[in-house]
Amino acid sequence: MQKVAAGFPSPAQDYIDKTLDLNEFLIQNQQATFIVEVESLSMRDAGIDLKDKLIVDRSIEPKHGDIVLALIDNDFTIKRLMIEGDKRWLQAENPDYADIHLKDGQTLLIWGCSHQCHQEVQMNSPERIYALIDINNCYVSCERVFNPSLNHRPVIVLSNNDGCAVARSNEAKALGIKMGVPLFQVQDIVRQHQVVVLSSNYALYAEMSNRFHSILAGYVAPHEQEIYSIDECFLDLTSYAQHFDLTRYAREMKQRIWDWIGLPVSIGIGRSKTEAKLANHLAKKWPGFAGVCNVLELDYLDQETLYAGIEVGEVWGVGRKLVKKLNQMGIHSVLDLAMQDAHRMGSLFSVLMQRTVMELQGISCIEIEHAPPPKKTNCGKPVLW
Repeated sequence: MQKVAAGFPSPAQDYIDKTLDLNEFLIQNQQATFIVEVESLSMRDAGIDLKDKLIVDRSIEPKHGDIVLALIDNDFTIKRLMIEGDKRWLQAENPDYADIHLKDGQTLLIWGCSHQCHQEVQMNSPERIYALIDINNCYVSCERVFNPSLNHRPVIVLSNNDGCAVARSNEAKALGIKMGVPLFQVQDIVRQHQVVVLSSNYALYAEMSNRFHSILAGYVAPHEQEIYSIDECFLDLTSYAQHFDLTRYAREMKQRIWDWIGLPVSIGIGRSKTEAKLANHLAKKWPGFAGVCNVLELDYLDQETLYAGIEVGEVWGVGRKLVKKLNQMGIHSVLDLAMQDAHRMGSLFSVLMQRTVMELQGISCIEIEHAPPPKKTNCGKPVLW
């Protein structure tokens, strides 16, 4: 009997030249990596069940919020490492199991599961400090650098094939033009207010983005920078807090970016990446911050007042579906979410929601990620896609 394929032939079939080795993707340091089997349900709500196999890498430093393999009194346990000020504890992800709280001065030996590390954990690890630098109205701002006549005018930049608005100047936003709206739906506004409509120039935006990220690279070490998107960049400023006034440091960045490439930016500084994101939002929306908001300098009551005035949907990672569910629970503002019990929210939603709440409370759970080097076109010019 002749066998024939019934599916669509894969265009990649001719390019398969070797078998897939999962070690290349799961193990970064072979000499320091071990496999362990889970023997309890204490991390069930984190998706770790009995008999699961965990990858343990002893060479990478564990951080707050990481799942770790801890050695306490000659017994191993899998828990989540939590760090809040001077407090350290190992948190279970199952309400039937108790957390393990560490006494002052106590140390324990830990290794991270799935890319964490072996180290002695002391009770005085520094509070993390992050900055998020964001280009204001990126595409419009890039166009204005080379066409100053667009300044102070309502401008929108359209997507591929001139379909929808993907960037708007503040003047265009004030006219009620929404992000992503099709051009034909706002033609009356465009004609009435003489809105400038531009096609996207992605080569220009990529070049300006590359310069933006390169300037910021001069302020931190390579491992302290994360290129989050074409117009956003995270910096880990933890090691600079003892030597610099971070607000002044941020204003220097902001001014240099303006002087060197003519792009306006907003900068938010916080104790977590989520808090830095919110601070960036405040820096844009409140003129009194003059483009730089450092949450660490805010009075506690002032911070509460500001958070109470921001809708919960502005929180990084909280999408429309989550907003609806949170609203049903009476959680409408950023302050409402920040006041929740993180562990309870994790059990109701997910570990990601638990981390989000903790980040809003100033506890860093999401560390800097390192992007690959920018790709190059055939002509050798760097671009970001």
